[in-house]
Amino acid sequence: MKNTDMKVIAIILTVALCLTVLTSNVVSIASVVILAKGSTGATVEAGTNAGTSTDVDAPAGNAGTQTQTPAGNSGSTTPTQAPSGNTGATQAPSGNTGATQAPSGNTGATQAPAATNGIDAEALAMFQKAAAEINGSGAAGYTKLSWQEIKEFKASDNATVNDALKGLIGNFMTSKEKAEQDPKISDKGSEDAMRRFPASNCSQDKIKSVTKKEANGNYIITIVLKDENNLTKADTDGLNVMSRDILYIEDVKDTVKNDATVSKIVTDLKKAEINYKEYTITAEMTKDGKFVNVTHYCEAELAADADGKVLVVPFSVSGSGVLAFNVIYKDFKY
Repeated sequence: MKNTDMKVIAIILTVALCLTVLTSNVVSIASVVILAKGSTGATVEAGTNAGTSTDVDAPAGNAGTQTQTPAGNSGSTTPTQAPSGNTGATQAPSGNTGATQAPSGNTGATQAPAATNGIDAEALAMFQKAAAEINGSGAAGYTKLSWQEIKEFKASDNATVNDALKGLIGNFMTSKEKAEQDPKISDKGSEDAMRRFPASNCSQDKIKSVTKKEANGNYIITIVLKDENNLTKADTDGLNVMSRDILYIEDVKDTVKNDATVSKIVTDLKKAEINYKEYTITAEMTKDGKFVNVTHYCEAELAADADGKVLVVPFSVSGSGVLAFNVIYKDFKY
């Protein structure tokens, strides 16, 4: 889905939350339809960090941070990982008496990095190395699928109105079926292969957990990012370098302000938030560090407060919605 459509979805969600409280639901829905038609004519495409590209599949990356080490956190973020045998605030290892006690509470020099902060540093480094090789030189070709879903939508107490607006928004989204019919195929060594795969050079500060297990003779590495609210294209860490199949609130605000059709309806977007909840990346990798498949999944919570008018009728409301984002990278060819 192009970023133009991403903005339309967010705008429709925002405006629909407002318009459906009007007395005339017919006027509300008709206005949203007009808004949608007017917005799709925009020529703005998704940009990469610092405006380096205008392609929605452009790689998210922090220029100059490819050499970032996967070194672990200092351990200051693990207040809940107390050892089972300790009751004191200092939680000295000597107080542990159970032979089966997990090492997460110990502070000895032999403690594994994954035990202190929930991050398997070795697994993270393995994933990031493979990602950097594709993003940097197109080390592998692959097929990419990307689609979106409406998980929740609350614009009115009237179920008919909500269903009608959900259907309208759905017209601007890419369904799983449509994504499967139009896969994005990138050849090894091609520019497409490089720009469609995120640099993925996120620091551990933005990561909630990284785990690794064995399956099918390979490794399954799962990376869960910390929640991020209203991320920007200029961010050089976190979700912005791990995925480009996301929606930026700055694009929504810009369109609401500068699109003539939208600004006639929404006079003041007082609040607009997009909160990405635990963006999760699951990668199956061979033991020599090559991708077999990679999936991304996240649910984003949208909230809006706005003032505006339809015809001469003013309105001021609040509302919310949830969009799910799905990405699959498969059929890797090294």
